[in-house]
Amino acid sequence: MDAYWSTAAQILAVLSLAVVVEARAVQRQWNSAPAWLQLAQGLLWASILIAAALLLPSALEASRPDRSQPDWMPAVTQLVIAYSASILVLSPAFLFLVTGSAESFYAIKGLAPRARWQAWQQSRRLRRLLKRNEEQARTTQQLLEMTAVGRERIEGDQRDFRNKVEAGLKIMREVEMSPEDADQMMAWIEWHIIKDFEGSVLLQQGEEHLARAQQLIQEAPDRSAEISQLLERAENNRRKFRETSRQLTKARAALFRSYFTPPEPGAGGSPKA
Repeated sequence: MDAYWSTAAQILAVLSLAVVVEARAVQRQWNSAPAWLQLAQGLLWASILIAAALLLPSALEASRPDRSQPDWMPAVTQLVIAYSASILVLSPAFLFLVTGSAESFYAIKGLAPRARWQAWQQSRRLRRLLKRNEEQARTTQQLLEMTAVGRERIEGDQRDFRNKVEAGLKIMREVEMSPEDADQMMAWIEWHIIKDFEGSVLLQQGEEHLARAQQLIQEAPDRSAEISQLLERAENNRRKFRETSRQLTKARAALFRSYFTPPEPGAGGSPKA
């Protein structure tokens, strides 16, 4: 049992020394590591050193022939040794895996879903606005055609009315009428005059609607061009955002990998002869 504790004390001392050597080697590039990695790696190193500092005096004390330790001490010592050895052995493999997937990790981290969602919503809103403007232009064109047809009908009715009024006045001049017939004829003429006035009002309103419709049709291409420019600008911003995100991801991954890359000989100072 004394040989066991002597060997355990030596193993704990060697593992502690290996942790210190690794920590000093990594400390040269410690500032370039992310904060979460500094915390995780620091906790692993600290846990090994603390456990070794607690068990090493007990192991040295138990290696003496006249000393004995509780029954649970060997199991705890084996657990600490296995934990320390696994951390030292698996850390390079884990760091190699993390380094290899650094670009993928930062790509996922740099997706910025909120900004991408807002850019997509803006593009979608501009597309809908452009489509609505085109539909409004088509509707305005249809209204313009309907207004032109209505104007032709009103002008035709006015021509018919004037012809009828002239015919009635001609009949009144050529034919002698009784007062009752003359009153009926005048009432008929007045009724048509009222209708002609209403037709003139409708025609004037139609002309106003026609002028507004023509103005809308003239403004529609300008609005469509403006919306198209905004849409193109939004698409360009989205492309620039994706390109910037990719470049930032590569830069972060390169910085992350540089933390695990050993410095070249002579870097940061004059080369040795």
